[in-house]
Amino acid sequence: MLASRRVVFTLKHFRLKVVYRNVTTSWSPVEAAFNARQHRKLDILGRNVGLFRVPELTSPAGFEKAQEKALEETQQLVQRACTISPGPQTVQTFDQLSDSLCRVADLADFVKVAHPDPAFREAAEKTCIEIGTAVEK
Repeated sequence: MLASRRVVFTLKHFRLKVVYRNVTTSWSPVEAAFNARQHRKLDILGRNVGLFRVPELTSPAGFEKAQEKALEETQQLVQRACTISPGPQTVQTFDQLSDSLCRVADLADFVKVAHPDPAFREAAEKTCIEIGTAVEK
């Protein structure tokens, strides 16, 4: 009871000063995000967790790793789609196939036009080309 009275007294007699910071910018939200001061995303142990928390994307070379992983998964899914009989399982396999390719392609497509680092943009563009080539097969 005594503690609650102290809280009420404190709230009545002391006003907390709240400071607001208004920031005005002409950048779009995406530009503002990329043009803001760089803060590396770190996990609890202080390791870089990668661009968009994709472990392979701690460096531009990671796009090649992500691309290879997606293309390997794609080949497995294409083989599965060719061996199973038509039906719901075939549709599910094609959905997984699309997801596997688009997960990497969409991320790379965004990074190639929006990332401030030219090395990341170049690596992302190469990945877009390779994934596009695989889709056309």
